[in-house]
Amino acid sequence: MEHESRLTIALRSLLQSQRVAALGTIDEAGAPYVSMVPYAMTPSLGCLVIHVSGLAAHSRNLQAMPNVSLLVMQSEVRGGACPCPAARHLGRRSEGSSAYQRAMARM
Repeated sequence: MEHESRLTIALRSLLQSQRVAALGTIDEAGAPYVSMVPYAMTPSLGCLVIHVSGLAAHSRNLQAMPNVSLLVMQSEVRGGACPCPAARHLGRRSEGSSAYQRAMARM
């Protein structure tokens, strides 16, 4: 088995324990737009796949500007210590990837 760092193990645990992320996009006026989206991990953990409606504002934003920010965080526990574990990723929309094609074939 390949050695994984504590950070990789913590990130994998966080991503597997949550199902919803905050997706940040940029609208046509250049203003930030954030919405909650469900996500799934690919088996290899090579990427996260989100499925959004073509009617949603974030979908129009993604078509116009593929740059995104995605935030996944552990749910708050009332009375618990903060900050909660969280991971942020800056990336680009990618519809041509093989992971995307496989995910869409299952929908």
